[in-house]
Amino acid sequence: MALLISRFFEVFNIPLVRGRFFTDRNNGAAPGVVLINESMAKQFWPKQNPVEQRLTIGKHVGPEFDEPPREIIGVVADVRDGGLNNEPGAIMYIPAAQVRVGVMRSITASSRSRGLCARKSSRFR
Repeated sequence: MALLISRFFEVFNIPLVRGRFFTDRNNGAAPGVVLINESMAKQFWPKQNPVEQRLTIGKHVGPEFDEPPREIIGVVADVRDGGLNNEPGAIMYIPAAQVRVGVMRSITASSRSRGLCARKSSRFR
């Protein structure tokens, strides 16, 4: 999972495959949204368009991560941030403005020690 500031995809030249990028309207007061990469789309929605599907992030990681499902608003191209010899893995991108205060410190520790949990939420289809 990556927390993003505005213009991240523009700066790193990561193209949008479908849907839309984050906007200033995706702030802390707005409903939760997430972008996923192509690898995640292929893994969890192999024969569907994941845009407008719901994704639950962090359930069972800890109470500070408990939040309602987020809407997938777009799919971005895969990046090889783990090295050119490694296949891209599933990645979720969340606007930093939508992460509660205090959770930022926990994300690094949790992602290293226990992994962040993500699952599709079928009740919001």
